[in-house]
Amino acid sequence: MILKGKRIYYVLGAVLVLLLVNTFMGTRNSSTVEEVLNKGHMKKVQLLYQTKVDQGDTLAFYLSVPEEQAVSESKDLAVTDMGYGLLKKNIFGKWVIKQSAEYGSLKAYLADDGFTGEIALSPTMLYGVISDDRIGSINVTYQDGDQQVLTKATIVDTKPIRLWYAPSDERIADRVIKLEAVGQDGKAIATKKVSF
Repeated sequence: MILKGKRIYYVLGAVLVLLLVNTFMGTRNSSTVEEVLNKGHMKKVQLLYQTKVDQGDTLAFYLSVPEEQAVSESKDLAVTDMGYGLLKKNIFGKWVIKQSAEYGSLKAYLADDGFTGEIALSPTMLYGVISDDRIGSINVTYQDGDQQVLTKATIVDTKPIRLWYAPSDERIADRVIKLEAVGQDGKAIATKKVSF
């Protein structure tokens, strides 16, 4: 009889601990991706795109805009930042941020050649923004020993920008990577090299 009473206290104690953990972790977790990305931002976060990646994580791209532009269809790119987040659901089904980064004003990143290219190491990927409507695809190439590795990036049309990303592995950290923007006709429009 005494053992049964102790078990009840252990179970109640475990439930109480779980509830306390969930309460205190509430500052970094939420029920939606956009909600958790908005926490801790001075600007309003507008989710552009999200997709599942390795190990059940979710990759999300977003814009960070001043509050007065949050409901507007057009954005002032000089004060609009782009970022990404790697998120997962915790044991309570709430979204938590594993990694996130912002890269400043979109206007500063939009180059004359019509696209940008950035490297991220968590998750390992290349990504950027496309400002030239003629660009139909982006090829990512790097040398791995004697082998040349070619990846076609995924292009996502969102409002108000088009973005691209190409998942990779940790080998890109030591490499010079060639990015080639290709037109709808299959001809190269622009190339650039990036490295970490």
